Amino acid sequence: MFFQGDILVDPSKETVIESVKPDSSVKKLFHYITAGVFSEKVEKESFEAIQLLHKLYTVLQSVEIDNIVRLQVDGEDAYFDSEGLQNDLSTAINKFKNIRDSNSGDFDDLKMILEHADNFFNYFITIDYSSIHEPGKFPIRVRVFGLFKEFEATKTENAERLKLRLSHIFKSQESHQIYLNGKRNRFDAFMKSLRLNLKRNIDSDDIKSLETELMIIGSGSVNKAGDIPMTPSTPLPIFHGYHNLDKKVFYSYQWTDLIVEKEFWVKDIIIISDDGKELARIEETPFFPSKSILFANNNS
Repeated sequence: MFFQGDILVDPSKETVIESVKPDSSVKKLFHYITAGVFSEKVEKESFEAIQLLHKLYTVLQSVEIDNIVRLQVDGEDAYFDSEGLQNDLSTAINKFKNIRDSNSGDFDDLKMILEHADNFFNYFITIDYSSIHEPGKFPIRVRVFGLFKEFEATKTENAERLKLRLSHIFKSQESHQIYLNGKRNRFDAFMKSLRLNLKRNIDSDDIKSLETELMIIGSGSVNKAGDIPMTPSTPLPIFHGYHNLDKKVFYSYQWTDLIVEKEFWVKDIIIISDDGKELARIEETPFFPSKSILFANNNS
């Protein structure tokens, strides 16, 4: 069980509209007949990579985020931290500057993966920037995962011990809901602060916050953190296997087990597989995981 939040940003910067030639032969013929007037259009942002990184650095520093896991440009690693180094954001940006000519700023995609923690959450943050995108789409997406910090596993903690630490939350359906509501308020406060600092430090035509989503792992019981399957290709980066991330995710498997054991209901939630793929979205109607095949492994 953890939260996911998204902030979309459309920076105020000169934007060039470019024609994109169609792929199919019929569309290509139509393209040439009409001199390209009816071609699909894309927007290409004129941000230069170093300039964008400095703006994002200012935003992240304003909310005390200073730990970066990965910095990629067009799918290539400019920086990758495999050791769990602390306060390395400026190091990553400087390294990028040293290996890339600041005058040749053409690039299509920029991706940052960062970690942060406060008294309530271990945050895992991805920032994706696409210089080429469909008209009206937001070129910057900031996605934040909020993992419950107080249940980060110790080196020797197994499932049974961690469930004991979770037991006070699972005394009743009501106590479970009260806890989640309180955590959501804390997470939303962090997202509000992040959005405010994005707005202060990046001139934008529009900035939009999406509704916070609650996520639950639908299958795959594990007895210790080291048993969690980590897959770098999964769409959910908290399963990519970064340094010590398994200890921060481990509690969420036990949370699912306890929901099934206690026969609690959930609602307004996204169910994901243990390799990070979305399985289902449950809206307002209460849903009982104990009665679903999606949670069959947790019943064994």
